[in-house]
Amino acid sequence: MKIKTIYPKSDHTLEIVANDGRIGIFDVAPYLKYEAFSALKDETAFMKISNGGYFIEWDCGADLSADTIEARWTQLNCHSKGFTLMEVLIAMAIFAIGILGVAKLQITSTGENTTSRTMTEGATVAVGSTEQLLVYDYDDTTNLAEGTHTPEVITGASGVEYTVTTTINDDTPMKNVKQINITVSWSDKGTTKTFAMTTYKAQEV
Repeated sequence: MKIKTIYPKSDHTLEIVANDGRIGIFDVAPYLKYEAFSALKDETAFMKISNGGYFIEWDCGADLSADTIEARWTQLNCHSKGFTLMEVLIAMAIFAIGILGVAKLQITSTGENTTSRTMTEGATVAVGSTEQLLVYDYDDTTNLAEGTHTPEVITGASGVEYTVTTTINDDTPMKNVKQINITVSWSDKGTTKTFAMTTYKAQEV
């Protein structure tokens, strides 16, 4: 596993986002009894962390490998039964591309494969971004602030760059509910393609 982003929490847990879109929580508290990690009992020291991709390291010198984190984290976007939102969206994207292929028989098989791959990747990026936002608390004034956020560029496995634009509307469609709109855009053979999805996050009572 390669770590994309890491967010230290005041309860001595780490929110980890992997490069493949997986999200999980890693509890550092059990390690604080060891001398190498004892300095992290101080919250200020715990927050001073850097991401090395395949490892994380605190300013005090304590470190953990990505393999250790993956083996012991609690994955948040993993389901053991049924279909995940990602699976449904990818299936819909593949189905839509199949229908387009029947309607436009002049498209070559190479072109169809490229379009199918980028559309599937676009859907995957949109779902991963949405699931990452749903992890945050409803009152998070940074990640769930109302308005259009700064676009983020994510490079897919195919090398295509996807631009993710997030727009959040408070009290929509009702009070104490946030409407989260994700739009993913990319260039496909000179044409701009987009994949959009909307989800909602309600304030816990």
